[in-house]
Amino acid sequence: MIDVSELHALAGHEQQPLSDIEQIFRALVGYPSEEEFRNTTRADRVGALEAACESLIGDTNVMPDHIADLIIQRIGGAGAMIDRTYGGAVRAVQENPDPFVAILTS
Repeated sequence: MIDVSELHALAGHEQQPLSDIEQIFRALVGYPSEEEFRNTTRADRVGALEAACESLIGDTNVMPDHIADLIIQRIGGAGAMIDRTYGGAVRAVQENPDPFVAILTS
């Protein structure tokens, strides 16, 4: 479970371990099924996604296949392709933010 304080720290650009930012990113792009958020607003979630993207843009760590597949599904389905690193996923989310923002604000 991710608490609002973790999202505020990320959105406030406080230094956090890369693995924590990757976990928050996975939870946000997989929302609402990947991980539960406690005491968060729509604005908290969207701001945290933007901050996570900024933090992970050059991340070359490989992300779990099920998250990469979910991003592909949300940005366009079978015809869409992404680099399966966090940096590649961030680029896909930044280029196609609408489905993620819609889910985070629903």
